[in-house]
Amino acid sequence: MTQTSEPESPRPKRKTEARGNGVEAFFPFNLSQFHAENTATMTRANEIFFQAARSVLENETELFRLQTERARAALAPMKTGTAPSQAFPEALEQFHRSTEQAIGHMRAISDAMRECEWQLLALAAGSMAGIQGKSSD
Repeated sequence: MTQTSEPESPRPKRKTEARGNGVEAFFPFNLSQFHAENTATMTRANEIFFQAARSVLENETELFRLQTERARAALAPMKTGTAPSQAFPEALEQFHRSTEQAIGHMRAISDAMRECEWQLLALAAGSMAGIQGKSSD
């Protein structure tokens, strides 16, 4: 029972010990930096959504107010003592103005949504460009 003193062969490195602390073998990027960048991207996306939602809600509220005023005016009796030939053009002019205001608010809603989409697309493209740049390093 004698022990031979053969030199021990070094133990082969496991896959997790391939480079430094082992994390780099499975994750070729800095995980904490990746998480921080994703958090910043999601924060910016939430800001964009909030800004668009606020703009849409403000314009929809104003649009609802205009529609309510128009309905109230339509249900109100015609002024007595004015000729119909004078009252009708005034009603049509008021209808025309309120319709133009409503169309303006609808356009503002559409513009807010389009701007939100473009900002989110630019944010996603920038995020993807950052990922592509880091993976090629």
